[in-house]
Amino acid sequence: MTYKKSLTIEICGSSGDRSLAAGEILIKTLSDIGYHVISFDAYPAEIRGFGKTVAHMRAGREFMLSLSSKVDILISLNDRYALEQLKSLNDEGVVIFDNRPRDITYEDLPYDEDQAGKHQLGPGVYTEKEGWKEVTNGNISIAGHLGPGMYLYGVPLYQLSQKTTNESRSRNIVILGSVAALFNIPQKEFINNLTAKLGKKDKSVDAIVAAFEEGYRYVTENIVKLDPYSFERLSVDRKGYKLMDGNKAVAQGAIDAGCKLYAGYPITPATKIMEVLFTELPKHGGVVVQTEDEISAIGHVTGAAFAGVRAMTATSGPGFCLMTEFIGYNVMSENPIVVVDSQRGGPATGLPTKTEQSDLNHALFGGNGDTPRIVIAPTSVKECYQWTAEAFYMAEKYQMPVIVLIDLFLSLSVRNVFLDPLPDYKKGSNKFPAQEDMKLYLRQKITDDGISPRALPGQENGYQVVSGLEQNEYGTPVYDERSHTMMTEKRFSKIQAALENDVPPPERIGTKGRVKLGVISWGSTAGAVADALDSVLKEGKSVAMLKLIVINPLREKEIQAFLDDCEKVLVPELNYEGQFANWLLMHFQRKFYRYDKVAARPITHDEIEEEINRLLKEQIP
Repeated sequence: MTYKKSLTIEICGSSGDRSLAAGEILIKTLSDIGYHVISFDAYPAEIRGFGKTVAHMRAGREFMLSLSSKVDILISLNDRYALEQLKSLNDEGVVIFDNRPRDITYEDLPYDEDQAGKHQLGPGVYTEKEGWKEVTNGNISIAGHLGPGMYLYGVPLYQLSQKTTNESRSRNIVILGSVAALFNIPQKEFINNLTAKLGKKDKSVDAIVAAFEEGYRYVTENIVKLDPYSFERLSVDRKGYKLMDGNKAVAQGAIDAGCKLYAGYPITPATKIMEVLFTELPKHGGVVVQTEDEISAIGHVTGAAFAGVRAMTATSGPGFCLMTEFIGYNVMSENPIVVVDSQRGGPATGLPTKTEQSDLNHALFGGNGDTPRIVIAPTSVKECYQWTAEAFYMAEKYQMPVIVLIDLFLSLSVRNVFLDPLPDYKKGSNKFPAQEDMKLYLRQKITDDGISPRALPGQENGYQVVSGLEQNEYGTPVYDERSHTMMTEKRFSKIQAALENDVPPPERIGTKGRVKLGVISWGSTAGAVADALDSVLKEGKSVAMLKLIVINPLREKEIQAFLDDCEKVLVPELNYEGQFANWLLMHFQRKFYRYDKVAARPITHDEIEEEINRLLKEQIP
């Protein structure tokens, strides 16, 4: 790759243009030839056959954790939508577009609502300042809107697609051939990935390859390359690396941790976890149940966990709300379950296809009564794998619900990762009763660490009663002050035991000792913070970050030590209230500088870097 540390590419089209499929093939190919990659797709919530879709990806020689807000290469399969992306294009960016598209039809024009119903608009450009601005058919082409210094390449995508496959739907394949020729990407890997992705659906693999080769040929014979960008093959060892998104990493983590039952109800963006497990879990002796709703899903998981089976469900905000009562039940009955919540914009149905970090309050506090639970928030695709597996270990060991908070960005973000397997001792962590415990088995026996010996159904003399009522050591329902106080303390003492034995210290990155600015981050935002920190550290600035993965319980001693080192502390997150900053304020008397956004997209490293620099310049009042 030439001259830049990484390049950001967008393929923009309308639903039906298969721009996301093209992005998936491109990112897989760049990974195959040795690049670190990260990608994230944007698409409309409604399944209605139209709307803007954008495959956004970043590729580079060095490891990276976040997306960039600026685009280097914009590929247009639909100029009307691609025009909206121009504001993100770098001053020396590249645009590839269809220079001989089919004629614009009435159905291509956008709609707006007026009092009389739908009103047909002409084609146009949307800007935050001016809203939708109509333009004439003569200037809808993206070619007329580029700034000086940008590079423009026109390829007759529609014509070449018709020529090779007798349909326009292969424009996404033609454009991949053009991209391969323009940026020196080896054809072999491209064609292998094309046939693997599309050959299963399309009848003619030969036609797909022909469309790709036609795009490659056209660029080779007709276009003079002017931009400085290229992706030559890298000589690096990627053995053992896998290309996967966060949902697949969660599913793989569950399988490797010994999950034997998954129950769930489809919901964006967590559905793919169930889709992966439908195929893979039965190969490992497990079962997947698609239930009628989320309440039933967590009910299935609760029953399986009681029977001694490692079990998990995954959902998103609205479904997570429905599971609240069962989470409390599993706290009371000390039943080990794993719940994955992939956060999206809320409240209610909210923004089904947009990312957010706004379920933290619900994960920490949702439910009636005092309901301690472990809350984990992986910060990368690799950690989605690792910490889903850890969640099973901790749930079983401490006999309580463990909530894994990811978000839509992590769920759908594709990266090439190396997975470290879970140690064998973590694949079975139940505290079985000793022989002397079975003489008079006490399911809720009081112990120093709060963890009672747990007999499984069928174990001789391991009789027990399980309910959502308060109980004594025998498991008998009781309602007196002494028992309720004793059992509440028991449930909370397990949190303390988890903190002392299995919660690792948060990772500190950057300048050691005293710093002018510290950043505390959680979840997917940590990647943007790490990439921003990498840039400002190279400029010699005094900054450091603390990355938290286990959100409850908190390693207060290490966090306090970090706070003592910082003149200012920034907490960036993707919600309106600053939920994580508020959580920190409950534990530490300290001013936190907040950077809260509800942007319906991930925070980028550029934005974090800008905020770091602003705070470094600002005088402390």
